[in-house]
Amino acid sequence: MTTQGLVKMIAIPILITTATVATADGYPYAKWENKIKFGEFDNIDFSDTANNVRLGWSQDNWYAEIGKQNDGEEVTELGVKFRDIGGISGLTFKTKIESERDINWNHAVESYIQYDFW
Repeated sequence: MTTQGLVKMIAIPILITTATVATADGYPYAKWENKIKFGEFDNIDFSDTANNVRLGWSQDNWYAEIGKQNDGEEVTELGVKFRDIGGISGLTFKTKIESERDINWNHAVESYIQYDFW
């Protein structure tokens, strides 16, 4: 196991536990996700379907999740979300880092800015 993997394996549960004990403002949750990858709409192959169950903690603008996929991969996610940026109603910014591990850890950062018209 790499040092980075060990740090994540220890840090996420400590973060969630600390947040749970330290404040009553946040809340725990469970989430199920399903992802089907395909190249063409008329030839969908469900053999590459990924299901995962995650336990998480959300508080104020941030959240943390940890779970497993149906193929045995471990998944962690840590993210933040800000609404009404700069006092502009309807403007949202979200960014997250998601890490998956079967044998080695693979990481991805995803961010978006969204404006809601109403």
